[in-house]
Amino acid sequence: MSTAEIVDVLGGKASLGLRGDVEAADLHERIQAGLPYKTLEHLTRRFALPKGPLAFVLALPPSTEVRRRRSNRLSPLESDRLYRVARILAHARRTFGNDEAASTWLSRANRALGGGVPFDQLRTELGAERVETILNRLDYGVVG
Repeated sequence: MSTAEIVDVLGGKASLGLRGDVEAADLHERIQAGLPYKTLEHLTRRFALPKGPLAFVLALPPSTEVRRRRSNRLSPLESDRLYRVARILAHARRTFGNDEAASTWLSRANRALGGGVPFDQLRTELGAERVETILNRLDYGVVG
């Protein structure tokens, strides 16, 4: 997944305060500093993600979410989790062709996950890797 595709899912260069060609190192610096809260809002709107499951994946309780909204900044750990979600959403969008199809696939039970929901797997890096493996298999037409 390209850095540009992930930046796009997060709201684009402007929402991240970046200009010109964006390198992975630029995005890494932004994650370490804490992403702007608006990147979370953008991703939620764009993919019509329900707040509950996203808050679960980000480990962001309601009281903390309110504080982050007021400060307009996520913590580095929350930013890293949001990056993980954005990376998978960008991959799913490329696989399925659009935001809606990507969001739908991520929110439905999947046999390859033993009936689990792909989005729920994104709470950990290992779970995200499992989802990426399935997306890669779909990309290359590998069944079973």
